[in-house]
Amino acid sequence: IGGGNAGFESAAQLLAYCKSVTLLSRSAARADAITIEKLKSNPKFTLIENVTPTEVHGDKFVNGLSYKDQSDQVHKLDVSGIFVEVGQIPATAWAKNVSDLDEFGRVKIDPWTQQAGSNVWAAGDCTNILYHQNNIAAGDAVKALEDIYMELRTK
Repeated sequence: IGGGNAGFESAAQLLAYCKSVTLLSRSAARADAITIEKLKSNPKFTLIENVTPTEVHGDKFVNGLSYKDQSDQVHKLDVSGIFVEVGQIPATAWAKNVSDLDEFGRVKIDPWTQQAGSNVWAAGDCTNILYHQNNIAAGDAVKALEDIYMELRTK
């Protein structure tokens, strides 16, 4: 789900592993033209624009997704996974006084230590790392904690 670059880039990654990928967008696709055309040329990719997701189906595991089109008609897709990639605006305004932020408002860090300044560490989607996923954020948080521990031990 997502019609911007985040949605299209995730769909491109999923195409390497999935039999098919369907991308739902609330409006016309907003990703860069080259990326849109590349994915549209892949026979395993389907883009459904101008729709609103309304319901996830399944018990222990997801097995479907419903969405409404512009005429409020409800459609159901059989799916085995759902990824929501709608981009984000990091909530980092408070950090501008203690660390440098990039042009998107993400905290600039040293990727080896997660350090963003003297006695400041950051991890996850608020940082200027290349990939933003929960599992990467968790790993980055562990790296930050290890570095904080080492910093405290040497004082």
